[in-house]
Amino acid sequence: MKKTVIALMIAGSTCCAWGENLVQQAENVRREVNINAEKNAAAQEKLKTVKKAVQTQQNVVRSKELILVGKDPAVLSAGAKQKTETVVLDFKLAERKEYFRNNALPQGISYVADGDRNILQAVNTEKTVVAIRYFSKEEMEQMRGKKIKLTVMVKAKDLQGKGAAKFMLMVNRKGLPSMWPDAQLGKGSFDWKKAEFSYNMPFNTTTCAMVLGLQAMTGTIWFKDLKVTAAE
Repeated sequence: MKKTVIALMIAGSTCCAWGENLVQQAENVRREVNINAEKNAAAQEKLKTVKKAVQTQQNVVRSKELILVGKDPAVLSAGAKQKTETVVLDFKLAERKEYFRNNALPQGISYVADGDRNILQAVNTEKTVVAIRYFSKEEMEQMRGKKIKLTVMVKAKDLQGKGAAKFMLMVNRKGLPSMWPDAQLGKGSFDWKKAEFSYNMPFNTTTCAMVLGLQAMTGTIWFKDLKVTAAE
């Protein structure tokens, strides 16, 4: 009987120790989880601080760039960027014939009367007819590395064919393929409407030209009030 009691006492003591060990293990795990959670929260907070510092530095650099190009570097806050817009071209086509290649328009392109003014007209029966105007060196300096926006008023009559009416840019880059951003003008007949498109002009652009007219289409199209702006 004594042996049995002693055996039970030993067993009970062992179970007690085993239970205490489990409790300790659970407490250790809980502490580790809490420590990891605290570390994770601290890491997240540090990441936010670093991101904020980077944004602040970018704003400072941007502000200095604006000073260098003669723009007003208004105080930048909350990561907001100051936006300014420069007018590169703003003219009525009829008043600026010299803006098209060689001061002479190809056959099919002409100026016609529209009320008290003249506008650019493209008439196509067989081949592509377009007016091309290259930007000057000074204009390119205003546009490189910026988002440019082109707008024009356009009207059309009986546009048909597999091609398209053209209001686009021809962007040439050294050692790289040319780019052709454009506005979709549509087909058929329509009254005066505003056409526009935007393009991020690459820093490595060598030359750039505007193209207006018809490509592989028949019909007549008119253009007026062309405007080009460059936004910071």
